[in-house]
Amino acid sequence: MEERRVADYFVVAGMPEQPKLLKENIFNDASHLRMANAIDPITDIGVYFPSLGEQIPADYEVLENTPSGLLADLNYGSVRTIACFIYYRRGKDKPPLVDIGVMYEGAERIMADAEIVLSTPGDRLANVTTHPLKLS
Repeated sequence: MEERRVADYFVVAGMPEQPKLLKENIFNDASHLRMANAIDPITDIGVYFPSLGEQIPADYEVLENTPSGLLADLNYGSVRTIACFIYYRRGKDKPPLVDIGVMYEGAERIMADAEIVLSTPGDRLANVTTHPLKLS
């Protein structure tokens, strides 16, 4: 069987006499390349109403836009509701969140390992619309 090669030789021109690695270890323990720009996972979320003067806690960020660039207002398009946004925190001090959802109160039961966001930073009900909904 014929041996297939891309090239017979590989030459790096212009290397200094004492080359240095750009990064000491670019592989993780499983011998996979590490991501150079890895970000911490999301560990906490909440909802807040900025038009009511609520402030998010320190070390949290607001989810202001969707991936397509639209406003990430949870109440966008609802009649007679105020803007409501998700805020979140990243870190490695807790297990990461793997799923979030909206729970229709009275119509659904919460999953065993889920938590309900009950209040906003301003101690208001974390109801995202005028209907009895909760973020879980």
